Amino acid sequence: MVCFTGVDRVEVQRRPMPAPGPGEVLIRTSHSLISTGTELLVLAGRGWSPLGTKLTELPHVGHCNAGTVVDVGDAVDRAWVGRRVATQGYHARFVTCAVAPSRDNWRSGVFAIPDGVSSADATVMSLAITAMHGLRRARLTWGESVAVAGLGLLGHLVVRLAAIAGATPIHGLSRSEERLAWLPRRPNIAGACVDLTRPSPRDPVDVVFETTGEPAAISGELALVRPGGRLVVLSSPGGSSSLDLHALCEVPSRSIIGVHVSSIPLHPTLDDPWALPAYVQLFFRYLVEQALVVSDLITFAVPGTDAADAYRMLARREQPVLTALLTWDGVARS
Repeated sequence: MVCFTGVDRVEVQRRPMPAPGPGEVLIRTSHSLISTGTELLVLAGRGWSPLGTKLTELPHVGHCNAGTVVDVGDAVDRAWVGRRVATQGYHARFVTCAVAPSRDNWRSGVFAIPDGVSSADATVMSLAITAMHGLRRARLTWGESVAVAGLGLLGHLVVRLAAIAGATPIHGLSRSEERLAWLPRRPNIAGACVDLTRPSPRDPVDVVFETTGEPAAISGELALVRPGGRLVVLSSPGGSSSLDLHALCEVPSRSIIGVHVSSIPLHPTLDDPWALPAYVQLFFRYLVEQALVVSDLITFAVPGTDAADAYRMLARREQPVLTALLTWDGVARS
């Protein structure tokens, strides 16, 4: 099990085998994905990170897990046993998860992975549904122009999903020239190396998606939004931002829209059928139909026992790595 034992301190610890409680399943993890934006921010103790408080440890880290159900708790159909599933479970060889999504437990919800979708690709589910919810909250429609600020995994997912939704043109903006290499080669998608913490005059767009997590970039991103347009905050910024709301929002009538996975409805209604299960089903459908490809966005894989080295490499940006996959098959119980 991967644990954050302090700021910039990662350990892989052995724990007893967990047992599924009522309504839960036990999953033998095959792959878990490091969410480089949120997890590295938390590990660094920045912004709202719990590690910013002394003597705080996080024994359950990660929220992108895929594996196979090996046991079930009371009141759970045993047909789950043997099925490949994706969850928001943590980085560990074995994890338990409540089958039904619950607002009281943000990690809850077990979703079967369809045939034709690899378990590695399925780990992207949590970030993909956040991106999809962001596009829907933005009320993005075909023909609208988009800029995506930040080209980590979440940013690249927004680019690809915005293209599916009919946005054009789409601009991927990053301070790293290397991150531009993963943009799809399409006439209506372009990349630019830009530091949005400094003034950067560019043509305005209808919608800007913030995925950098940098508070100092928000003002520059708002300046890229056309009058009457929208800024969608998809990242978890690592601190507070200072904004001239009169000049950046009120006078040009720009809107700021916040998006978080916790705001996705758990159950459909007549007014809003887009609940969590619908987003997951659509994500898997896109993968099966190859309308969305994510395999090339997973650029580095290491055994779960080497997780500390993976976090260190990602934090130091030692290699042009977009994100890292932890593999758990063959790893001793942890």
